[in-house]
Amino acid sequence: MVVLGKKSFLSLFLLIVFGAFSCGDKGKSRIDSVSLVPVWAEDTCRYINDNDESVFWGKYSESSLFRENLALVQTQGREQEYGYIDEDGEFVIAPLYKRATVFSEGLAWVVKQGEAPCAINKKGELKFTLREAENVLCFSEGMAAYSIKEPKGSFWGFVNRNGETIIDTHFKNAGSFSFGKAAVMNEKGGIGKTMTASSIAWILGEEEEKKVLIVDADQQGNISMLYERYEPEGRGMSELLEDHRAVGGQYSTNDLIQTTLYKYIDIIPANGYLMRTNMKLLLLEQGDQVLRFKAAMEEVKDAYDYCIVDCGLLMDMAVTNVLAAADLVIAPVKIGGFEIEAVDNLAEQLDGIG
Repeated sequence: MVVLGKKSFLSLFLLIVFGAFSCGDKGKSRIDSVSLVPVWAEDTCRYINDNDESVFWGKYSESSLFRENLALVQTQGREQEYGYIDEDGEFVIAPLYKRATVFSEGLAWVVKQGEAPCAINKKGELKFTLREAENVLCFSEGMAAYSIKEPKGSFWGFVNRNGETIIDTHFKNAGSFSFGKAAVMNEKGGIGKTMTASSIAWILGEEEEKKVLIVDADQQGNISMLYERYEPEGRGMSELLEDHRAVGGQYSTNDLIQTTLYKYIDIIPANGYLMRTNMKLLLLEQGDQVLRFKAAMEEVKDAYDYCIVDCGLLMDMAVTNVLAAADLVIAPVKIGGFEIEAVDNLAEQLDGIG
């Protein structure tokens, strides 16, 4: 990952991964006060107030604190189903569910035997069903994380209060939104190049309000997918290197820039042709093939404060072009002997390009 910019700045943050189908410590909304607390004596659950006085009791296997004036309880016996009680201990929503969450923002998730997760309101009315969902988290800031099962594993996305998918299911794990942000884990692992690039772009753009251009120079297109701008047949980095006006082509740099969901962040995405582009540039004998990216960036250098480029693992022509234009190179590595040697090799290659 490399940075082109008017200033040098680096700040990283950690992503925390959360679990599924819960509103306890995972994806919780804030509890400002506690009116009644459940305590158990043998097979009986009592709800007591802050004076240690018993307000009501019931035969519950599990019970929650009151959230939005309702508590989630599980009945005893063979069925052991979940329902919701009010502060008098009366069932407001009958115990019909095999899995359930507490209420958050007026909605709770419930699952009947053999059925998909459903969102209900505090009257027990069905709002919508996520038919393909495997796990869900409580609503927070109008969004709820959910996962679906695919052959390669479970993948997470987000729905709104109407059950509409707002962020597609392409994350390996996800937490709930808080202050406009949600922690996610990307599908592909590795040494963190893409997440480092994305983190720096986010901090510079959304927190520092600097104008940021992201360029995806990785054939896998991970950062393009992260910003929901990856199209295998679309225009992007391949056209910038192969068919830019600076080398006699038809495209300007602005033709290839796309906006993202974030005010200060734009992107030139990767597409499905980058491998072909690398082969073409290697075979060209006329002209300097490693300064194409630098020439293209000259066109927009006054429009952006920073350009963050996510590079692939291979020292191909796309990466070589980017390195030839870079002001700063950041190489995330795991700590180990082979990795240190790889950094030394990279330094030698950079000297050769410079």
